[in-house]
Amino acid sequence: MKTEYKLPKNNVSISLTMDVVVRCSHSGSDIDSLIIYTGKTKQSVKNAIDTALLLQMLNVNSDGSYSAIKECAEILTFHPSEKLKVYTFRKWLQMWYPFILFLRYLKHGDTAEIAARKLCSLFSLNRDSKTITNLLFTWSKNCELINSKGEFLFDNSELQDYQLLELSDLIDDVKAKMYILNILGDDTFIWLKHDEIQELENAILKYQQDPRNAIACAGRAYEDVLKRVSTEFVGIDTKNLAKMNGISQLANNLHSLSSIHPKQQHVSLAIGTIRNMASHGKDFSSMDKWELSSTAAISNILMTLVSIKSIFHYVKSKKYLF
Repeated sequence: MKTEYKLPKNNVSISLTMDVVVRCSHSGSDIDSLIIYTGKTKQSVKNAIDTALLLQMLNVNSDGSYSAIKECAEILTFHPSEKLKVYTFRKWLQMWYPFILFLRYLKHGDTAEIAARKLCSLFSLNRDSKTITNLLFTWSKNCELINSKGEFLFDNSELQDYQLLELSDLIDDVKAKMYILNILGDDTFIWLKHDEIQELENAILKYQQDPRNAIACAGRAYEDVLKRVSTEFVGIDTKNLAKMNGISQLANNLHSLSSIHPKQQHVSLAIGTIRNMASHGKDFSSMDKWELSSTAAISNILMTLVSIKSIFHYVKSKKYLF
């Protein structure tokens, strides 16, 4: 079943959308108060609300009013600058999976129209491809990711697959997600949950300055993936799953049920061992703490991504892929 998304009927400015979110940081934010606050028409405000709901910047309360999510409200000030509005909008926009796929299609040479059409085949979207093209192209341009010709405004080499020298130049979460998507492929990327991708993204963004934390982030994502493989593909009861502790026990259990290949089990045990180096204190045998380099961190992150892709395709269709 395709994931369903409800897009706004028409495009509205980032500024208006963020004004709505700012007002929703306070109580009593129903549509009438938002119309008064913004001075815009009811339809424009509704489009702004739909945009903010799509990007999960707002919650709908039981009385039908709206409230901004805490993380978003903490970034925005009472009277944010236009630059801060764009920054916040972009931060939430790049968390929306279809948008990252849209950028990837553009990066590989598709027009915005073709990219939107491909999205329509992957997701259940409530607008036609022409409306979707306009929305995503305008958002990309206003967030200064592309120009009016659809050309990327950042160096395309920063998005090349598997090139660690280019990866070291990644500067924001959009490029980190693009890198993750390039390695995982569309199917695996779409299957992952937001919090799992967020952990992998954090690992990439932190691997140079904080390799220990980067390895820990990747390890948490991998453990969560193995848990979901266990429940969604293998049918293991969550009560039995709760008895298993860490990557190694999850991988061993999946192997004992013939759900993953022995080689995938061995790779998982290695990932679990490296994760333990980062997450635990002093080594039992020597009482020394492991020093972890950025090279070790990025190697572990890449192996984690490749292993996630491999296990996903193996449990889904018994495909031998690594």
